[in-house]
Amino acid sequence: MSWYRITFTRDDIVAGKERGLLDELRLVMTRREAELPDDFGVLSTPFVDEPGTWVEVYFPPDAAQVFDETMARYGAVECEKPLQPPATLLVARGHPRRKYWPAEKRV
Repeated sequence: MSWYRITFTRDDIVAGKERGLLDELRLVMTRREAELPDDFGVLSTPFVDEPGTWVEVYFPPDAAQVFDETMARYGAVECEKPLQPPATLLVARGHPRRKYWPAEKRV
């Protein structure tokens, strides 16, 4: 399974598109709560240092299955798993950062 990303520009943020996505994510999570896996989440990196990009929203494989219709409406594209955990959990259940980026085991 793949990771997916939605990118919002500054103009998208001003137009309320990121807020619309967040509202929809919360609604879907509420409706499908019984189906959600443990340690599940959608993550976001604000203020990406790329021209024209303001926010990137990442969907891990299990979240992509739950939010497939929402992702299609917002133009999600397949991407690599981020090397570092994104800064913000937009919606979550449990501890998704531990699941997707397990801490190195210390000897």
